[in-house]
Amino acid sequence: MNPSRTMIAAAFISLAAAPPALAQGPCDLVLKQAAQVMGAAAGKSERFKPTATAEVCKVRSADSAAAVQLTMSADKQPGQTIMVQKMIAQRAADPDQTFRDEPTLGTNAFSLRDKEHVTFFAAGGGHVIAAALTLDRGVTDADVERARQFAKQLIAAK
Repeated sequence: MNPSRTMIAAAFISLAAAPPALAQGPCDLVLKQAAQVMGAAAGKSERFKPTATAEVCKVRSADSAAAVQLTMSADKQPGQTIMVQKMIAQRAADPDQTFRDEPTLGTNAFSLRDKEHVTFFAAGGGHVIAAALTLDRGVTDADVERARQFAKQLIAAK
């Protein structure tokens, strides 16, 4: 066999035998990047499935004053579900909460914000996704923007 063919064959064999790259899903991102999103050292983390179609992952800060949480629910019609959730959120009469359309996160995506929380709701990859940031010190505009960018990553990972 020609030496260059031998090298090419060896390269193909080594590629075929290499373990596949681990896909990084949304919960993996939450567990790995929560400290950056919270702006605090990560502490206790949880990952569980409350139902057969839902998954929750949450990371609290080491001092428990902050948290990042992702809730994903598999849905046959996530676009329609998020549209209904958006209509309900818009009509909810909570004077302490701010509703905002989030078109950069997808069709019918929206957020709800109060003094200590911001939650982004969107549809992605057959799921309805809710990504939340809680800060006991209060959520600033910079915190909201950092959480919004993180929500984009989570949606893209799904």
